[in-house]
Amino acid sequence: MLRNLLRELYWSVKHVAYGVFGTKFYETYWTNRPKPINLGNYDTWAQDPHRRYLAAQLEEIAPLSSILDVGCGAGAAVLLLAKRFPEANVLGIDVNTISIDAGNQNIDGHGVKNARLY
Repeated sequence: MLRNLLRELYWSVKHVAYGVFGTKFYETYWTNRPKPINLGNYDTWAQDPHRRYLAAQLEEIAPLSSILDVGCGAGAAVLLLAKRFPEANVLGIDVNTISIDAGNQNIDGHGVKNARLY
């Protein structure tokens, strides 16, 4: 319960900071983040409700030949969708090259061949 409360507080503060400072906030965050970037456990973030909802909505219109995630960050949704829809070419784009590089390493580490971040 406390963990969920702290998570909500964290995201609330992060979104307020983004609203006030814009994309420069995220660029600074990713640039100054400790290396290597820890993207966490796939099984944990794949269970986030918004990602499960997205996958369920896409399953209603499957089969899909391609999926594009604009503003993909480090590609958490891209990886989830690539695993869920192996017949689709899943692409993610983002302005932050640091998150793109980390996400592509994560995708490669999972052995996924139908996904790439740009």
